[in-house]
Amino acid sequence: MQSLGSVRARVTPDHGFVIVLGTGYQKPFLPDFREGRLCYASDDILYLMSAIGWAHDDEVILEAWPGQPPPDPAAERSDTTNMVLSEGRIYVSRLMEAAVSPVLTAGSPGPYHVRVEVTGRAAVATYYEDRTPGDPHALEQMRVHLWPASVGETLVDDDGAKA
Repeated sequence: MQSLGSVRARVTPDHGFVIVLGTGYQKPFLPDFREGRLCYASDDILYLMSAIGWAHDDEVILEAWPGQPPPDPAAERSDTTNMVLSEGRIYVSRLMEAAVSPVLTAGSPGPYHVRVEVTGRAAVATYYEDRTPGDPHALEQMRVHLWPASVGETLVDDDGAKA
């Protein structure tokens, strides 16, 4: 199985996270970040939690799949969630103000499974123990896989609403 498409962006996380938005985003969602998850989602919004809150870049890759993709054996950490894409399209944003990636068409509007896999996280944390913040050499990579939920499948997103 191959991905249906992908987009990527390099962005500096703000306050420890990167925000990915569906093109139909309207409703604010603020998760309980104390849960320590890698990702949190609700309708048309996905928070990606970074290794540290500042001083490095994250490469975010969004990939649309027709079904559940195979996991990356090199991933240092992964997490799953569910979200609704009201228009079937998604992009990486900078503080919800501007797109920093092209828009990815994931498929039809509706509920999606999401798996986030991270590499480079340990290297970012180790690198900054001995270096000055802002040094551009450390990079964390977050790969976001999206695939449609099965017909009739009941999903619950991270704010407890049925997706």
